[in-house]
Amino acid sequence: MAKLKKKKVVKAVPKPKAYAPALHLTQDTKTATTSRYDDVYSLHQLGKITEVLENGKQAYDIISEGKANLRLEFWSERTVRFRITYGPAGRDFSYARDPKSAPSPTKIAVKKGRTVFSLTTDSLKIDIAKADGKVTIQDKATKVILHEYATAFTARTTLKQGLEQVRIQLKTDKQEAIYGLGDKGWDTDLQGTYWANYNEDAFAFGKDRKTNYRSIPFYYGLRQGQAYGLFLDNPYKSHFDFNSDGDGLTTIWADGGEMDYYFFQGPKLDT
Repeated sequence: MAKLKKKKVVKAVPKPKAYAPALHLTQDTKTATTSRYDDVYSLHQLGKITEVLENGKQAYDIISEGKANLRLEFWSERTVRFRITYGPAGRDFSYARDPKSAPSPTKIAVKKGRTVFSLTTDSLKIDIAKADGKVTIQDKATKVILHEYATAFTARTTLKQGLEQVRIQLKTDKQEAIYGLGDKGWDTDLQGTYWANYNEDAFAFGKDRKTNYRSIPFYYGLRQGQAYGLFLDNPYKSHFDFNSDGDGLTTIWADGGEMDYYFFQGPKLDT
């Protein structure tokens, strides 16, 4: 009786993440001094958080041991600006913000806990992990978590190009509905998709085209009956991956500049 041949199992090669460095790049921690490389990249984060200092009207600097810097500005009890930079922040200018705009008077309480620093308004509770600067935003009334970092903020630089990426990753799931970003060749709900936020000529475009005539770096989500919005104020080409690999992550990154974004708590979009 002939022996049955065992079928050879071919393991699938994991698809590279869209935000991952190019395959020809080498991380600085793995380089050898006797080798030549096309380019070498480094990753930078906030690191350990040591203090939260008030600096300006309803604004707080998060003091850390890393090369990245975080600043929070409370524009209302429901609207918070996160400005994360690699190295010192530059001039605070934005084409998207009215020069005459100003924060609404807001009461903010700062508390130092065992593992987090907490900043609280009448509507929101923001926790910043002491270990690595991960941010969590919770609806104060319902305790629903609306915005939660899955990994710490990351900036990537290379020897030749300098700063080439700023990135945050947020926890999400298939039950969360996500809308926005302007013209996209897809269904209304963007959950499970990836998009490049960049304008290109797109005559007679079809479904799933990643770039289009109009790109707006704003989206809003519905999570456990609670609404929130996020606006990324960055003029570089930006990217939004809403759990496209089913890994439970929303990844937002830009090809340079700052991770400067506003978080809006619902249910209205004008708060």
